[in-house]
Amino acid sequence: MRLKRTDCLSPVRGKLSNFKTCALLTAGVWALSLNVAAKEIFVINKNAADYRVVETNKSAKRIDVYSNTPHRYLNSEKKEHVFTGVPVSELPPKEWRYDNVYFIGDDDYITFMPAQIANNPQTILASAKDAAPLSKRDGEVQVILPTREEAKVEDKYLKKAAFWAWYVKAVVYGELDNRLQYGGASIDMSNVIGAPAEAYKAPSVFSYDPIACPDTYQVSVKDLDPGFDKGKVEFLQLNGNQRTYGAGDVMLIFSKEDTALPIECGGPYAVRKGEEYIYSVYSFKGI
Repeated sequence: MRLKRTDCLSPVRGKLSNFKTCALLTAGVWALSLNVAAKEIFVINKNAADYRVVETNKSAKRIDVYSNTPHRYLNSEKKEHVFTGVPVSELPPKEWRYDNVYFIGDDDYITFMPAQIANNPQTILASAKDAAPLSKRDGEVQVILPTREEAKVEDKYLKKAAFWAWYVKAVVYGELDNRLQYGGASIDMSNVIGAPAEAYKAPSVFSYDPIACPDTYQVSVKDLDPGFDKGKVEFLQLNGNQRTYGAGDVMLIFSKEDTALPIECGGPYAVRKGEEYIYSVYSFKGI
């Protein structure tokens, strides 16, 4: 059963009338905050401004998976447990095409794996262990890989706890287009003139096969809109977190490719304020 496309966030009112059944949110998602229920995750593809909300603890497609996760907090006794959750392959619509699947935690942690691993029928986002909800200590929503022989994935994924991301808040399928959301509009960043960001520091991301990041460029947010000379700028990240800066000397880091800066390189966009970076930014507005 797929969530209904009704009762969604209104960019005008800034209110969410029925978050439990909202399946598609748009660029006006400024009401989301860290107070969103932990069992709800965002499913994103191509355009980060359009994403689905899925409740992992209520989906009709939940299954049980036997797993001996190496995560020391979730499985300190090193025993096999029964985890219950939604198959990662069931979260997106069938027509989506992607090579990689990215998992983003509410603390900005990122890991990713190839689609053939993430789409194993028994790779799930679990919200329960042995019929009990995962506690906050246990990560609330966790990537669980099957470890029984008939369903197990390659050992290199099973042995590294970093692949078993927890506190998952967003799942991104494939690469994102290079359109930065700006209020109710968007900017094609492949056409923006910027200076090389030669000192850019990409985040530490755990991956199965690290890539060479493309050339990065930077542009002052004030140059994107002269109206930002005063006031503050609010940035929204892929996991729903919001960051606010004073408008002065805030630099946007981007790529000039057809697709945005890869997520493992800090994309789709990053923001620099002095020596501080925030990653996985996809939208901003002046406040």
